[in-house]
Amino acid sequence: MLAFWVNAKLNKYHRPTPALIAAIALILTAAGAVQAALSQVLPNVAITKASFQTMPAPAAYFKNIVLYFLPLALVFMILPFHIVQVLQASRSRQAASNQTETDCILSSRTVFIPPRLLWILLWFSFVLALALASHLFDGLMLELHTSTFIQLAYGRGVLFFGVAIECALWYQVTLKQFRGTSPLARWL
Repeated sequence: MLAFWVNAKLNKYHRPTPALIAAIALILTAAGAVQAALSQVLPNVAITKASFQTMPAPAAYFKNIVLYFLPLALVFMILPFHIVQVLQASRSRQAASNQTETDCILSSRTVFIPPRLLWILLWFSFVLALALASHLFDGLMLELHTSTFIQLAYGRGVLFFGVAIECALWYQVTLKQFRGTSPLARWL
């Protein structure tokens, strides 16, 4: 939440590059802090029993941060939010000055992601997660809590992909609102 707040504040002051860098730095710092804290608590042994070598708990958690949390937070949450904040700030700056909206947006030097690209990345991420989960589930040894483990893994996937879908939908709908009046409509 702090990353979103900092991004919005800095974009309000027409500072898009520091806004994006600060938001990414906050997310990476939070992920690193959680990893460091849990590395002290999690046992340094493989907890998941499978027919192949599995990772110790801290390494598995780190893999989850890199494969799930960071792409979700950076690509599907912060970057679309940042782009919308830049568009809103450029619109308010354009209203207060004699610049055209195109000049305001281009002078902000921000990155734009077409919504279609987000959907393609989401689809690729889903296929990759499904393949990795299938490999893990196929190799699991049956134990007392195996079904609970599988249910939690599916639940995590539903939550992560549910949030990613919601973010992509929000981004697409919000950009459509800008499309109607923006001279850069074909890129939005």
